Amino acid sequence: MNTEPKSREFPLTYHSFERTIEGRSRTFWIQDLTDDYVETAIDYYHEYFMREEPLSQCLGYLEDEECVKEFRKLMYMFISQESTLACFTTLENGDKKLVKSKPLISLFKLTEYINNLKNFYELLGVNEYLRGFGLLVIPEYRGFKIGLELLIARKFLAKAMGLRVSLTLFTSTASQKLAEKTGYQDFVPITFEELENHDPPLISPNIRSFTKCLRYMYIVYED
Repeated sequence: MNTEPKSREFPLTYHSFERTIEGRSRTFWIQDLTDDYVETAIDYYHEYFMREEPLSQCLGYLEDEECVKEFRKLMYMFISQESTLACFTTLENGDKKLVKSKPLISLFKLTEYINNLKNFYELLGVNEYLRGFGLLVIPEYRGFKIGLELLIARKFLAKAMGLRVSLTLFTSTASQKLAEKTGYQDFVPITFEELENHDPPLISPNIRSFTKCLRYMYIVYED
């Protein structure tokens, strides 16, 4: 089950790191997403995540106008829980930059089905956990392992919320590899065959054009 964030200081900065980009060292930091960047973050998800994420492509999010509207509402709802991480850097001019229907009904049915495959409490003895929804780095900052740093920072967000477990459905090969590097393990195996053979089918066969597999993964944060 999901949990509302416990009462805590907000916003917090959780993690910082250095990267060399075009021969210049630049500082990045990961913090809670604040109100002044919410619209920018949702625009990034609309422009990049919905165009590139495997399930979004398979289910045709961008081709469904109602889905686009509902997806944006969904993002507003998630962000309102004050548990969204954002990566920032300072540009040379001193500005701070965020490194940013029917299809949705299908997504919710798929998520519900996966959630019911195994009892999370029986596995780890917890019924409250941090759930991720979408890992995104905009194109100009890809290749610098920023996605890896965002997953690392989830540990500090979870600690601030009083949680010790994170659970996420990773759909792309790239995000699955990053999850493995940060210690995520498979929670329950998911095959395309069982999703396609479900009555009614939970996924379209063309999912294979966008990703090799779906991996529902978890991590337990040790003190």
